[in-house]
Amino acid sequence: MRRLLPTTLLLAFPGVGRTFYRSVHEAGVGFDCSEENNTCEEVTVPPWEQSGSAWLQQHLEYSTRVYAQQVVTRTQELRRRYGGEMESGGGLKFGDAQLWDLFPPAFNCPFRDRIGQSSMQGGGDVCNWQAVAPQGGGEDQCEVFSFTWGGTDMGFENEFPAVTGCHVTVFDPTAESLPGGAFQENPCGAFHGGSVDFVRLGLGDENGVGANGTFHVRTLSNLMDALGVRRLAFLKLDVKGAEWKAVEEMRTSGALSRVDQLSVVLHCPPISHQMSTESESISLLSSVLRLFQTLESEGLFPFAREFRDTVSPPLPIIQYSFVRTPSMYLSHVPYRYAHKRCTGRSWVGEGGGEQRGGRIERLRVLRASLERVVLESCVQKSVEMQGSNSSSSLLRSFAGGRKAIAVLQRGSLSGQGDQVFLNLVYRTVSLLEREWSLGYEHIILHEGDILEDAQERIRSAVGAQLASDVRKRGAALRLQFCDVSDVWRGRNSQLSEETEEKLAKAARLGCAPTELSRKFPVGYKGMCAFWFADFARSSCLSRFEFVWRIDDDILLTGPANVDDPAVVHLRGESVPGPLTLLGGAELGPYDEEGVMRGMSSLFSSFAEQDQHRRLQWHPPQGGFWNSLRSNVMLFNMSWVRSYEVQKLVVAVDDSDCIWTNRWGDEPLWGAVQRILGLDTRSLLVSVPHFHCRWKGCVFHHLK
Repeated sequence: MRRLLPTTLLLAFPGVGRTFYRSVHEAGVGFDCSEENNTCEEVTVPPWEQSGSAWLQQHLEYSTRVYAQQVVTRTQELRRRYGGEMESGGGLKFGDAQLWDLFPPAFNCPFRDRIGQSSMQGGGDVCNWQAVAPQGGGEDQCEVFSFTWGGTDMGFENEFPAVTGCHVTVFDPTAESLPGGAFQENPCGAFHGGSVDFVRLGLGDENGVGANGTFHVRTLSNLMDALGVRRLAFLKLDVKGAEWKAVEEMRTSGALSRVDQLSVVLHCPPISHQMSTESESISLLSSVLRLFQTLESEGLFPFAREFRDTVSPPLPIIQYSFVRTPSMYLSHVPYRYAHKRCTGRSWVGEGGGEQRGGRIERLRVLRASLERVVLESCVQKSVEMQGSNSSSSLLRSFAGGRKAIAVLQRGSLSGQGDQVFLNLVYRTVSLLEREWSLGYEHIILHEGDILEDAQERIRSAVGAQLASDVRKRGAALRLQFCDVSDVWRGRNSQLSEETEEKLAKAARLGCAPTELSRKFPVGYKGMCAFWFADFARSSCLSRFEFVWRIDDDILLTGPANVDDPAVVHLRGESVPGPLTLLGGAELGPYDEEGVMRGMSSLFSSFAEQDQHRRLQWHPPQGGFWNSLRSNVMLFNMSWVRSYEVQKLVVAVDDSDCIWTNRWGDEPLWGAVQRILGLDTRSLLVSVPHFHCRWKGCVFHHLK
């Protein structure tokens, strides 16, 4: 933990790190205690280190006046810059103003500390965490909620309970469990009260399903009631844009009045020339203003901030920290309670074990209710799909639905040489040359490392190749790039590490690593995991109903002026499959012992465990794996997101066989179709293409 110097008040801290503490038992008298030799010395404590002293009260009043003046200044500045009411949209003059210029954290917390890492995702500023710790055990145990989205750095969530004894609950709809395995032991080695729990759930402004239909969300008030939490000592939000509506709901429901400190990451574009329209700028500024006014009306004032400028996409991400005023965090000095941290006592207190047991039971009930809601919702979707599963209805749905052609480009273009850039350009040209592809949105998915300048180079190069056709050149200029790093796992080398625990699990499931599977890097396995488990929950594809998935080493060939192969297929099928594998698919042996070991036996176990006997698994014939495989696929996203499919996807993902062996997404989708009883042979459609076999293509005839 890093000590931050306060901006207007410097406390005399006589020790260093966690080895020296001062406790104040009455006004003007205290004890300096050393952990190293277990000795304490009575000292005279100045007024600025006395809890509840007149000096601290005066400082609080002064800080409140300063912030009130800042609110007046902000209002005047907004009117001067933008004129009239924010909602009017008139008078906006583009300039260099950024959000952090207009909304400074002008309230002063003299006891500000950093908990967790220095990075925004892994840490946060807290006002006087020592005042949190002594809230006692039983029903008064302090509670912390942390909402994240694909978070990988749990430094804050790890350290906060270790130093305060709080219960921390982490919510993340994109993860199966807490990242990083077990949390570290507390620094004192003798404290038993702090704990960390995990719930796979998102934060929303209403109880229901998330935007892309693949996860469930609850309001803060609903979760606090479900877990029996009366008050939150700290609320941490990093929810990729859901914070705007969620905070407003917290105010309406009254949950915000039960939050003592708030750390919120705002995901928003800059107020500058980069905004595309004046109305968008005004709308954003109005949203930020409403959020601050909502928090201020609830007595939550900002005392810290940090921001990160991202180049691709150009979205500044700003983290603000708020503290309730007045509160004990501002009227009690940290040293009053510090001596309790390492005494060997349990923060849970008498009856704390029962309270912990009650919490576990409430978590179990919450998780069970979520599973039930997911089941009911997705079963209803499945029924609706089955009712409309005719060729004509699916064809109508396809014709009117939002469709995309998506290619995943792994790795940065910089440092890989011009040939990789040229291959990407030519592959994109081969797609846009197909007349039928103009009815789709074209998206290049990347890991966050194809920056804006590279995006423009690609658009220009592709457009130059298609200059003779105005429509196709226009499609090139509309080429989209989308960062999938929120769900991308291909950079987490720990996933493919062969630990003793992982090897034992793989041996039990029959998917142990082989000489062949070990040759594939974690990035390749990440690609397999993305196209099987992760793409359906990526925000990049959430708005689409049909998605072509094309490997990044595939070139479409053949005549350009042909009908959309998906439409041709749907016209010819009486009962079309909900997922169509297209182009180059075949039946036959496929590296079963090398990179598909255990796949058949795992799906066989799924069928055996199915209580409703809807799953039917037929073993491979002649000892070989028989399934469709293709580098070109068309996904019906409603079917992919359905409960019956996602239940299988989650089970496979939980097995970790994609990482320990190298199970590919192509044969996995074939297996999903087979176990659900779909006629895989009827799903074959010819889409002429050339497979470059991983960067093996070299093109010399670009214009």
